[in-house]
Amino acid sequence: MPLWPRKTKEQTISPSGRRWRKRQDMLTANSEASSSAALGPKKPEFPAAFFLDSSACGDVKPSDLNPSVSIPQNILDILKGTDMKALCETYYKVIHAWLPIINKKVLEQKLKAMEQAQKPEESSSLVLFVLCMNLATRVLNIKCKPQSLADYKAGRVPASEAMVIHCDAWTAEYATIKHFAATVEAAGVITLNLLQSYVLIAIYEIGHGVYPAAHLSTGHAARLGTILGLHDRKDAIQVLGPSEPWAQVEEQRRTWWAVIMLEQFVNLGTQNLAQASAQGDQIDVLPCDDEVWDRGECGSNEALLPLNGSNTDRLNNTKLGSFALACQAAHFLGRVIRHRDDSATSNALHLAEAILLDRASLALMDLLHEQISAVEKHKYAAPSSANMPGILSMLSLVFCLSARLILCDTYACETPYSREMVTEEKKMQQEAMQGLREIAERVVELACYLNALPQERVMLLSPFVSHCLYFAASEYVWFSRSKDDEVTAMALQQVMSALQSLSLRWRVCGEYLRILEPDQPAKSE
Repeated sequence: MPLWPRKTKEQTISPSGRRWRKRQDMLTANSEASSSAALGPKKPEFPAAFFLDSSACGDVKPSDLNPSVSIPQNILDILKGTDMKALCETYYKVIHAWLPIINKKVLEQKLKAMEQAQKPEESSSLVLFVLCMNLATRVLNIKCKPQSLADYKAGRVPASEAMVIHCDAWTAEYATIKHFAATVEAAGVITLNLLQSYVLIAIYEIGHGVYPAAHLSTGHAARLGTILGLHDRKDAIQVLGPSEPWAQVEEQRRTWWAVIMLEQFVNLGTQNLAQASAQGDQIDVLPCDDEVWDRGECGSNEALLPLNGSNTDRLNNTKLGSFALACQAAHFLGRVIRHRDDSATSNALHLAEAILLDRASLALMDLLHEQISAVEKHKYAAPSSANMPGILSMLSLVFCLSARLILCDTYACETPYSREMVTEEKKMQQEAMQGLREIAERVVELACYLNALPQERVMLLSPFVSHCLYFAASEYVWFSRSKDDEVTAMALQQVMSALQSLSLRWRVCGEYLRILEPDQPAKSE
């Protein structure tokens, strides 16, 4: 028998260890209490039968889609300090101008009803969307070194001396919104506003180079959209209801197209990553005219053209709005990305598809030239740039340019030829090389246009413009290795200058510049 009592586990811990353990217990208790309060009382949940056996699942009740969720006090404090009218006006100018997915009239009615009811817990996804509107429109404190931007544009300093000084995109506001989004989703909320919130979160992450979060948020938005049935209105279960008014169906359609755009963009620089939006080549419906949409009126919708190379005449005879043109171009970009990543198709079929895609891309470019001026009316164009697009039409242009750059780049590099296709492949390689130079020159024209814009207008541009500029700049770096002439150097400087200007709005452009700069490590801060 021992001479002294055996010490318990608690007694063997040092005083400092006991204090640490006590703090840990307090943090755990506070975290559990906070989580319990955030989730609120038990509410009707989204029916598990929807996923276990959809044929046995009846209609989903609205209360199942949008249960009451307690709003944390820090979120309530943010709402109280937000001028909703000013926020909406800023959002319409900064985001809605190039991504018109929101029904302005409905949004303002919802915000007014929430303010009057004083029950934000019953509109948690709307509260989240308000926070995301503020996040997406906020300009980070991104600065250039003194006078470096002007010196770089004038060619007086190299890119390494004109680098943008970036702040961290992982702000307290961003972390709070991500946490609240997870809380709302954990409570079982499945609404269009939740999906739109993730679209804005993904835009923030894409624009400021927050990876892999941007890729994950985009895929998450696509999954939410498929649960709602937005990917297939004919055969998929319509969780939001089959008989919605036209305006609500149009808003759902526009939101889903935004998800498709995000998915194509995040797959531009990476290869062979599966897409969650399940975008196929089936005929779908494009958004209506944007001016009609913003007036809150009912409009007509054109069918999406699959652009298989045999319907280019129909494309030329179709009049589309600016956002519809961007959707058509994004769909085509998706086809090119899938073609690039396809390794299972035979060489002969793959080459035949490439020829059809090239023909379709030229037809789409012709359509853009014809319709951009008529649709956009040069609301944001510089006086000396009559043939360049406005903010919304620029989306369709950069998607189409990116598609052609990818298509030509796929065949421009030297590859081992198959014996039976050597002649066709050599011809395709020659055409691809020529196409690369032509498209790169088009991007230089776009860069010159952007460099001529006042900085306040550059701040209104979409982050989707960034990769097109980067891709062209990387091609000019490649060109310069074989022919280092003044024309190539000036073209590269114009494109990098445009990236430099855009980096004051979107942090990701600084990341592209670091990749292009040979003396700088290609890594995030």
